[in-house]
Amino acid sequence: MKPLTRAAVAAFVAAPLLVPIAVLADTGSNSLAASAGTFYVTQIGEGALARVVVGSDGSVKVDSNYISGLSTEGPDSAVFAGDGSMLTSNFGAGSISRVDVGSQKVLTQQVNKVLIPTIADLAFDPSSNSVWGIVFGGSGPTAISRVDLGNGNTSSMNAANLTDLGGIAITETGSR
Repeated sequence: MKPLTRAAVAAFVAAPLLVPIAVLADTGSNSLAASAGTFYVTQIGEGALARVVVGSDGSVKVDSNYISGLSTEGPDSAVFAGDGSMLTSNFGAGSISRVDVGSQKVLTQQVNKVLIPTIADLAFDPSSNSVWGIVFGGSGPTAISRVDLGNGNTSSMNAANLTDLGGIAITETGSR
């Protein structure tokens, strides 16, 4: 990775969005490096996704509101589905939306048939073409939800009575 210039870091940090820390690395001597690629960042309260393009030379281009038209009560989490579309959670609206990052369009405002209050983090399950989500700080019988992406059927559960949920992940195969 190449160190970022001061101007690139300033542009990256000054952007009106949440900084995707995962793309930054400390290279020592107070310099930063970023993995080259395209990253999407949720803009909570804006109803939008930003696109951050990091060049192999360390340059950074931020397109704020790259995709707009999502609920302003989110989006909070974003994951890619098996068909290449992106799913976003809209915690205040209780919905999961589907967007096409290539065409910059919201494809479906609400893929889940049943509202999921304060839906936060998402994880795509490739073994069942579904998305799992957790309720922010959730506990109780509806803290974990599964939405079938084919028909929108939504089921909620929490058999182990987990509390204070803060994240969810699924392996690439969906085995765990």
